[in-house]
Order: sequence, then C-alpha cells, then structure tokens
Amino acid sequence: MAKAVAVTDADTAGHKPLDHIPSVPEDGWYVGVTHGYCVDRDLQSFSSLIRPEEIEASGFDYLALGHVHVFSVMEHGVTKAAYCGSPNKGLGKNDMSAALVELNPQKGVFVNKLDLLPRTF
Repeated sequence: MAKAVAVTDADTAGHKPLDHIPSVPEDGWYVGVTHGYCVDRDLQSFSSLIRPEEIEASGFDYLALGHVHVFSVMEHGVTKAAYCGSPNKGLGKNDMSAALVELNPQKGVFVNKLDLLPRTF
C-alpha cells in the first residue's frame, strides 16, 4: 500500500514546495509529487526552489518532480527523486521521455527512463 502526497504549486517567489508535508506513514510506500526546481544553493530570482536537504528530510520513498523537462534521477537520504523529462519533443533536450518507477518491497525504488517516439498519424 502507498500513501501519495501531491504538494501544491504556487509558483511564486519564496514558495517552498516541500514545506508542510504530512508526516511519514508507519507502513507502506510514501510517494510525493510536486513541481519545483531542485538546486543546491539559494537563487532569489527563481520560485519553487527545492534543496537537496529538503528532499532528504521529506522521508518520501519516491518524489516525482516536475519543472525541468530533462530526465534525471537523484537520491538524497532515503528518497529517490526524478524529473521524468517531457513527452513533447523540443522541451529541454531534443528527445521525449517518461519515467517508469518500480516500488519493489525487497529491493527498493528503481527509476528507469522510457524513450518515447513521436506519434505518427
């Protein structure tokens, strides 16, 4: 069983996407979804910043991130986090991707990149 938390996105200066998340459940998977820009330093001109320490402190098993349109996976503490890329060609890199996430009770969290092909009509 998983407990999923969607963190709202205000996308305004000073907004902290991982503020005020619920506490870690006693059992099952703890999955979060939010929109923000993960950086290792403060950038005053950007909104919705997420620091690595905040990802680590969240206690999520997996955190799905949106904002950056390039596939990337990171791990901070027990939390594995990923930007899935974009299903739209030309956003970020010139490829299309999605993330396939496996929550395996014996082995942990695995995130794999799925390369997508343009739709043909």
